[in-house]
Amino acid sequence: MLFHSDEIDTAKNQLGSHSGRTILVASFVIANGFSTRTTSPSQVFTFLLASKEVVKQYGRERIFRSTVEELLILRQGMYSNFAYSQLTVWTGIATSIGTVFADIVAWVGDNKEQNLVGGWRGTAVCRHCHLQLNDPDAPSSAALRTSREHEEMIQRMELEGSDIGHRAGINGRSFLCELPDFDVIYQITQDHVMHDELEGVDQIP
Repeated sequence: MLFHSDEIDTAKNQLGSHSGRTILVASFVIANGFSTRTTSPSQVFTFLLASKEVVKQYGRERIFRSTVEELLILRQGMYSNFAYSQLTVWTGIATSIGTVFADIVAWVGDNKEQNLVGGWRGTAVCRHCHLQLNDPDAPSSAALRTSREHEEMIQRMELEGSDIGHRAGINGRSFLCELPDFDVIYQITQDHVMHDELEGVDQIP
């Protein structure tokens, strides 16, 4: 399953969320149903809508808690007649009644949303390496991040305070870390995955 979330401006302003009237929209697609890298409206399933006020009051961790819990169930397998009939529609692959297994491939969105979902601090530091915006030519800063290093940094933040995490571009632990084997370094993508591929700009015939 490929997940997507974004804040949508409900006003007529097409250039950003400056009207202040936004809603958080989350959806998913069945990744093994792709015949191309692009998606059509029939493949996208919206499962969450939350107003700006709700997001501000509860935060993404609480809003997406049930999503994480359901993904944990699907990883173990869920028996469902309905799910299998729908999988046939979604993927075009004939299926029989049985146990459905599913997992998350990646979480996509624009950079702002990816930072909020992944526990990252703005765009001053790259999410995939240690390159910093104010020091783009330092070769040592281009070393790739690792999941183990990321977890160690979060543990240090919990013991020593948030300042050390801020220097590394980290705000805290992502709620997606509750999923076994989920890697916030590689499975929270850059926004070109959404804009160039899922929205059809870089379509494969």
